[in-house]
Amino acid sequence: MPLVSPSRTIAISLILIAIAAVAISARWGIGGGFGLLPSDRFTETNVPSTVLMPPLNAVTSFDRRMVIRHATGLESLTTNEQRVAADATGNCAVSSADDTALAQYILGIGAGGTIGTNLPPPGPCGGLPITVAVVRGDVSAAPPPTMSGSGTATVSLPDVTATPGVIVVPITVGDLTGRGVLTYDIQVSFNSAIITPSGSGVSNAGTLSSAMSVATNTANAGHLIISGVLGSTTPLSGSGTLLNLQFNIIGTTGQSTAVIFEDYTDGGNRAHESFLFNEGAPSDTTTNGSVTVGTATPTNTATNTPTNTVTGTATNTATNTPTNTPTGTATNTPTPSITDSVWIATTGDWNIGANWSSNPNYPDNGQPTVSSLYNATLNNGGTITRNIPVTIQNFNLSAFGTVTGDGINSLTVNQVFNWASGALTGSASINIPVGGVMNITGDSSCTLDTNLNNAGTINLVSGSNTLH
Repeated sequence: MPLVSPSRTIAISLILIAIAAVAISARWGIGGGFGLLPSDRFTETNVPSTVLMPPLNAVTSFDRRMVIRHATGLESLTTNEQRVAADATGNCAVSSADDTALAQYILGIGAGGTIGTNLPPPGPCGGLPITVAVVRGDVSAAPPPTMSGSGTATVSLPDVTATPGVIVVPITVGDLTGRGVLTYDIQVSFNSAIITPSGSGVSNAGTLSSAMSVATNTANAGHLIISGVLGSTTPLSGSGTLLNLQFNIIGTTGQSTAVIFEDYTDGGNRAHESFLFNEGAPSDTTTNGSVTVGTATPTNTATNTPTNTVTGTATNTATNTPTNTPTGTATNTPTPSITDSVWIATTGDWNIGANWSSNPNYPDNGQPTVSSLYNATLNNGGTITRNIPVTIQNFNLSAFGTVTGDGINSLTVNQVFNWASGALTGSASINIPVGGVMNITGDSSCTLDTNLNNAGTINLVSGSNTLH
């Protein structure tokens, strides 16, 4: 057999290095961006000038989207490597349960199981042998690599001055048309002594994200972690408000907190990206904001002002008779007060005050006084057992929590039930009365295993919702 000359060996090595460089660019996105790419994508005209850094976590909301679309039958994972990477639960099948597991991992909820671990060939599933190593959960990196996005977009938070109460802090973006945005991961930091998330901490109604499934984690003080996934094949387009953040101001007049996009590693050593479109493309230029506690505007109150009425007598002696003529009519009707209450336990009964942020009170209209009203939020992945019939004004269910109840222990939501993810189970019903609204915004992540009595309106907000 002829010997290979040293010059030929060097040439072969250079070719292998070039191939490796293309593989890296296909995974992390180099230069102007990428999509589901044709075979000639990496030609000489596409030689990059800069390299986008990989996400802090290999597993992102972009991977979630690939699992969602496969689990709902909208798109298929084509190789064993992709299917094994998508099997977040480790049962050698891809289903909506894997989306749930990935979402919790991305948001920093729970231990994460074996997500993020390396799986060498032939892999853990005998029926799905793999020829190259994959990372569990990192579906987009599994052969063939899948990517989307190009260009750069601006992302901004405003400076807001407001009085104590619930406020909206919009995230605004420049024109996303043609940028290929299908998902985003966001981490916002703030001073939790001045503002705290209200409910799930976000609202996508009326924003560019109105068709997206948006899940959050508000359990880490001073941090709001967000995962947004678009189920459809049409990327986001246009400019304006990407998403509304919702906070409750609890600070005092004159206090201020920065509201910033910031990389953050939580107590479970899970890293969260400050802001990430897809898996780094389009790239983003961010501007941070702030919230300042302003002075409340005084209101005019009615007072009782005595007026003097002069009465003439036959003797022409004037008598001044003071009469109290009120200019405002006072009533003893109590003013309803609405309390935002967030579930802070892992599992437990609804009527235990210590399980809620409103301790010693639990959310149920009419207690401790007849004028008490409540908004309730479950956003930490916990499980609530309704051991009494409950009526509240508004309810936010996200982060894959579970609300269950049997017998007569129904849950009635008078105004708005926002359901981003999680499960409603048990034999006791969920009731939406006349005038009430249920917004279902979760893609393949909402499980209904109970009776839903609807006399109001149910909106399927996201593009590929499935109830199972």
